[in-house]
Amino acid sequence: YSDYISIDENSIIINCGVDWGTELCLFKEAKRIYNIDPSGPHRLSKFVKEFIKRLITEQIYIQKFLYSDEGLPETQKGRYSSTSLVDVIDEYKINKIDLIKTDVEGAERYMVKDLIRICEKFRPQLAISIYHTNHGKNKFPLTDIVDIPLRLTENLKNYSFFIGHYCFERWEIIFYCIPKEQKLVK
Repeated sequence: YSDYISIDENSIIINCGVDWGTELCLFKEAKRIYNIDPSGPHRLSKFVKEFIKRLITEQIYIQKFLYSDEGLPETQKGRYSSTSLVDVIDEYKINKIDLIKTDVEGAERYMVKDLIRICEKFRPQLAISIYHTNHGKNKFPLTDIVDIPLRLTENLKNYSFFIGHYCFERWEIIFYCIPKEQKLVK
């Protein structure tokens, strides 16, 4: 997630989907990270747990899933409640957002409308996973690769858009939306 984005010691990040938490090492300069994931900090790798202990970055864990539980493993369904980005922003009284990163197993398709509203108000950078399938629904399995970028490029004004692909297969495709007033890293 380090391509195109810019983080500094005053950055506030909403990190949607944490799992092992390797991205937390990339966000080491941030002031505060709101980590939204049903497993909270429990699945972080040992390395990441030790790494973030040495940081001054405040880590806040929100143990809920975003929008839909369809991407959750069967063992987690029914154990956690859902939330939305707007609800998290309201509940935690977040008044500044520098980056929203998502990798929430396909729930990205449900958050686009909220992302547009959030970008209008806060102008954050976005790093959105767009490679997830539709979990057997009667649609082309990779619709998110087209639909999410199309909806965001049509609605986000004065943003630059990039796609990063970080795997030899279809996995790990990230759609970046960067406000034009932001200095590009790459």
